[in-house]
Amino acid sequence: MDIRDARDRIIVALDVPALDQAKAIVAVLPDARHFKIGMELFTAVGPDAVHMVHDAGKDVFFDQKNHDIPNTVRGAAAAATRLRVQMFNVHCLGGIDMMAAAQQGVLDATVEMAGVRYTHVLGVTVLTSHTYESLLRLGLVKRWRELFDRINWDEKGHHRFEQDQVRQCVVRLAKDAKDAGLYGVVASPQEIVSVREACGPKFIIVTPGIRPAGASADDQQRIATPAAATRAGADYLVVGRPITAASDKAAAFERIAAEVAADA
Repeated sequence: MDIRDARDRIIVALDVPALDQAKAIVAVLPDARHFKIGMELFTAVGPDAVHMVHDAGKDVFFDQKNHDIPNTVRGAAAAATRLRVQMFNVHCLGGIDMMAAAQQGVLDATVEMAGVRYTHVLGVTVLTSHTYESLLRLGLVKRWRELFDRINWDEKGHHRFEQDQVRQCVVRLAKDAKDAGLYGVVASPQEIVSVREACGPKFIIVTPGIRPAGASADDQQRIATPAAATRAGADYLVVGRPITAASDKAAAFERIAAEVAADA
């Protein structure tokens, strides 16, 4: 893969509390094309964050994570589209009707603003901070006793069962997102291959939880290196702290882009 294409597959997460901090990160990453604006920055400064990224000639992934009744999400989706973001997301757990309403909100605003580039909706499957145990508490995966007699299982067998339960949960939600007409999903590196098999080659997979070899996992659980996620088939990689917390942010960005280019 060409290094320019690799750079275009990285979404830099502007997970900072102030506009001047976000602006400083964008300024030192001239070769980055995509920036993620999430709840922290948007709650602090609102649409000014989106305008700042657009003024720099870059695209916005609005990490909105809407999860509400369909009518409310339809209105929020229309508002996101009016901000001219490239992509935004909703929680798949909101259900097919809610996800379809998000699509309708995009269509409403697109028709209203004739000629504006179409905004894409992604479904958030299972957050990368979740583990089998936390999903079990939420009732989204099965206990082993419901499916198997554990008496003959070794520890590797237990671990495989837990991983498979998480994977099945993600795939179910991804298929719902596709059925609702969404552009793609946000899914951890560990589920990329399964989502691709279930949803096809044109379904976009945006992957957070990217950590270069040797980097701290921080609060993420289901993670992978840029190379591993790229090989698995991710379309975009969301990278935050490994770039934004680096002393030389541009060099950190280039190292990750080079890894993506080499392993694609």
